[in-house]
Amino acid sequence: MKYSDKNLLSIYDQLPDLLAIIWERQKQTSDPKYDVYTKQDALARESELVNKSCIWSMPYRHIYTCNICGSTSTEIKNRLVNPMIMIDTAKQSIIILECELHEIRSQNKVFPESLKFFLNAIK
Repeated sequence: MKYSDKNLLSIYDQLPDLLAIIWERQKQTSDPKYDVYTKQDALARESELVNKSCIWSMPYRHIYTCNICGSTSTEIKNRLVNPMIMIDTAKQSIIILECELHEIRSQNKVFPESLKFFLNAIK
């Protein structure tokens, strides 16, 4: 079944955001050596072991500016992981940048076909 872009955003928004989960856990610890990125990688491996789709994120040190509305925010590389998609026995993932998500959400830009395929494959 193929979904509309609005429904695809809903599917995306329901995926576990691993970095957000780890940041919440980090707030509950007093460990000064708590490495959120190492913990996120470990959580991503756990998700893959149980065939659970998720979003792995890496914030960049620069800000993007929307060419249409002028809004700015931190650029983030979001890697969507769907262990159930297999191509040449490799587990699949796809990258979408935060600026692209902004354009889809706020400027009604159409999802890239590769992302549509990927989100449609998530159950």
